[in-house]
Amino acid sequence: MKKKIFLFSIAICIFAGIFYARRHFVEVKKMPLVETILPEKGRMMSKIMANGNVEAQSVVRIDAPISGKIQLSKNVQVGSIVRKGEPIILITPDEESIKIIREGLDEMDQDLHISQKKYGILKESYESGQDEKCLEINLEKAKRKYDLAKRLYELGVIAYQELETEEINLLREESSTKKQKQDALALLEIERLNIIKKENQVKRLKEQLISKEISAKFDGVITKVNVKNDEIVVKGYELITLANPEELIPILKVSGENIGKIKVGQKVVIKKEYYSTEQFSGRIEGISMVSEEEKGVEGGYYGGYQTEKDYFKVMVRLDKTAGNSLPFGINKRIYGEIILEEKDNAIKVPYGVIRYEDDGKPYLFLYREKVVRKQAITLGIRSEEDEFVEVLEGVDLNEKIIGGVNLELKENQRVEVNKDKRNEKTIPH
Repeated sequence: MKKKIFLFSIAICIFAGIFYARRHFVEVKKMPLVETILPEKGRMMSKIMANGNVEAQSVVRIDAPISGKIQLSKNVQVGSIVRKGEPIILITPDEESIKIIREGLDEMDQDLHISQKKYGILKESYESGQDEKCLEINLEKAKRKYDLAKRLYELGVIAYQELETEEINLLREESSTKKQKQDALALLEIERLNIIKKENQVKRLKEQLISKEISAKFDGVITKVNVKNDEIVVKGYELITLANPEELIPILKVSGENIGKIKVGQKVVIKKEYYSTEQFSGRIEGISMVSEEEKGVEGGYYGGYQTEKDYFKVMVRLDKTAGNSLPFGINKRIYGEIILEEKDNAIKVPYGVIRYEDDGKPYLFLYREKVVRKQAITLGIRSEEDEFVEVLEGVDLNEKIIGGVNLELKENQRVEVNKDKRNEKTIPH
């Protein structure tokens, strides 16, 4: 009997052990497996990427000084380098232009002759003083009449109103005399200036009959050519555009959604190619306040659609150490990085571990004593290049952060660490 009781007791213990072991195994199996990382400490940088072009700050448009036929120099083409004083274009008046100019000269010569004759008559009259003598006689007569009226009034022969009338007549005659003298002198001066003007017009017309050689005003690069040999152009027509290659300036195109983040003085890195290691440093010198549109095409291989994006021009001044010229041509496409903010020794974590409340407030799940702890945090600089974000408040470098934002976890939930990770940009979900 005792043996049966003993065996029964052993069976019960074995059964209980199996039961509890199985229950514990099931609980362990149900515990979520998580991966954790530690925050890092290092340099953080927030920046905006923008493309653009290199433009010449000093650009001169050269127009035709006369109407005529074009003869270009041999090296006049877009991209050619010309030296100061080097002949670029020769313009020779064509037959039709010469005919029209000569007709205009004949008319202007006759008009000038008439003006000169009129000026001579006015000058002779002014210098002779005949008109002035007549004015003086009338003025003297008005003075005598006023003096007589004044004596008669003092004797009581006439009323005050009659004296006042003579006084008014005298003042009017004085004013008229002065004005007519001034008008005569002004008319003479106007006619003199008119002659000078017509003489200059005649001179300019005669210059239109002479061939003109256009030379470069400075060492430059031809960026635009609007004419060809033997072409007939009119005076003022745009011939070529000359740019100074020593005064190049990068112009970046910043989108409308990002322009509010830009300000004068921010650091900029200019690259020749997107992945180029060669770069030039500078700072923002100016920001255009005028929005412009850039057209493009979006879509796949089998079709696309036109798009229009607004952008603002941002001028960059290169640092003096970088020199005044860039190692690529005018209008060359460039790539720029505008540094918005940078910080050393920042505590940072990958984007992938950040979670957000319904109201948008960020938090992290931390691994403490084998359970999940929820921790509110304050974010700082974002670095899109390496997908890290700075944590200003909420964690230190020794905290284990649970990754996988799609993993459903709760406060105080027991979890099992599958793997610790370091220095990885994202955590698999």
